[in-house]
Amino acid sequence: MTIEDIKEYYSNRFEKIDNVVVVDKKETKEIRNVKYSLEINRDSFRNLDKQAPLQEELIERNFVIEKSLEVCENHLFYDLHSRRASFVNNYDLQDNHCISYFHFYYRNETLYLNVYCGRMNFDTNFMFDNQTFVLAYKKVFNNFEFHNMKVEYGSIDVHIMSLHKITE
Repeated sequence: MTIEDIKEYYSNRFEKIDNVVVVDKKETKEIRNVKYSLEINRDSFRNLDKQAPLQEELIERNFVIEKSLEVCENHLFYDLHSRRASFVNNYDLQDNHCISYFHFYYRNETLYLNVYCGRMNFDTNFMFDNQTFVLAYKKVFNNFEFHNMKVEYGSIDVHIMSLHKITE
């Protein structure tokens, strides 16, 4: 599925939710334990121009992209089947970010990425964050190609504990 397909699917699910929960004094619709898979191909790298909701989001995006490349160079390029090409998103040395954990792995000459999120605001961050995941994947994939390593497109599997939409 593409990012747009997944967004449409969850947009429709939010429309069907009647009950709300109050979080930080804001009425919120919530879908818990969301899991989806972005199938990656060359077209996945087009139209990645969603504006950041906040300037800090760009700082976080750059950290994620650079850290992705770093852990893959330090682990996957040393041992293609390593399970250690992972990192915690602590771009500002805090540990309470919405996007918590990234894990790259290479199997059967295919690159995969798992992303674990504690929470994600559907309206303000869904497209931007998913584009960040794709950009990080692209950076690592291109580095494999740069080093003439055989690599095929895999998927980005995303797990979100609380996908939410503020209704007020």
